[in-house]
Amino acid sequence: MQKLFQFKFYFMLIFLALFIVGCSDTTDEESSADTAEETEEVDTEEDATDDVPDNLIAIQGALDVEVSAALEQMDDYETEVHDNYTFYVGEIDGTPLVISRTEVGMVHAAASTATLIDTYDPELIINQGTAGGHNPDLDVFDIIIGTEVMNIGMYNTDHLGEGDGIKPKDWEMQPTRMREGDDMEMYDVFESDADLVETALGIADDYENGKVIEGKIGSADVWNREIDRINWFHEEHGTDGEEMEAAAVAQVAQNNDVPYLSVRIISNSEVSDDDTEDLETAGHYCMEFSIEIAKELN
Repeated sequence: MQKLFQFKFYFMLIFLALFIVGCSDTTDEESSADTAEETEEVDTEEDATDDVPDNLIAIQGALDVEVSAALEQMDDYETEVHDNYTFYVGEIDGTPLVISRTEVGMVHAAASTATLIDTYDPELIINQGTAGGHNPDLDVFDIIIGTEVMNIGMYNTDHLGEGDGIKPKDWEMQPTRMREGDDMEMYDVFESDADLVETALGIADDYENGKVIEGKIGSADVWNREIDRINWFHEEHGTDGEEMEAAAVAQVAQNNDVPYLSVRIISNSEVSDDDTEDLETAGHYCMEFSIEIAKELN
């Protein structure tokens, strides 16, 4: 009886050992398969940008309505997603383009621009899209070639005690600080590349939906609709329009030595006699004009 018990005991130990070894082999195989699959996905993403041309021009827009006109003109394009930002790679009339949907806001603009530069190494960046009017002489569908862009959301306020209210007109705009080598540089504005500005102005007469001017763009994560506030920006800081991406893109582009151009179209204005508000049409017109700039540069 004792020998039978010992036999059963040893048999169970051997069975258990074989079971554990089998499970271990299966786990290793599954782990190897998972690793191979992950490696294949990474390689596929890397291969997607292997054939990017050297003279690629990047055109950005934050919204679908600000990039859709380009996709309509592309005969064929690849949709690629990097760091959760979407890029469309293709050609229009022989001009190689990467269309970047940045999403709305300063952080999205900066992050997607960094990804754009790291992934595609574009020759230049055209940041374009819709804007609210600050200049009362600009109507909806007029275009601003932003020779300068500034961050209008960076300011200091003086101390006021409780109950003393707020005084927005006393807020002091602050420069953007950038470390360049061992030096800390201050930028009140970022300038668009002079050659790109010249090219854009060179085709201004071809634009049929309004006028094209040189001007200054203000950027911040704010949609201002208070007329006194808008007039203060225009009169004190010379802004012609406001939006939510241009200054962030310009800062990242400058930090990476990539030529940059700001192009913005008025889609609505609180300070002109034009009460039209048409984001979709404005978005199409601005992208179409930006594509013509890219063709001239190709």
